[in-house]
Amino acid sequence: MEEETKRLQKEIQKVDKEVAFVSKKLSNEQFLSKAPPEIVEEEKEKASQFKTRRDKLEENLKKIQEALR
Repeated sequence: MEEETKRLQKEIQKVDKEVAFVSKKLSNEQFLSKAPPEIVEEEKEKASQFKTRRDKLEENLKKIQEALR
């Protein structure tokens, strides 16, 4: 259980980095103005997927931590 907790925490950190990277891209005015609309939409979809994945990981981590108590 503890190893799974550590694995989930690492995975959450990895997803957080991905979210930050995509968010930075989407907040860059030059990227938004120069990139084709379909690429911008892909990046928005990536951000949404990463956030959903992070929520699921957080939920699983919470369940494990509650089980350890």
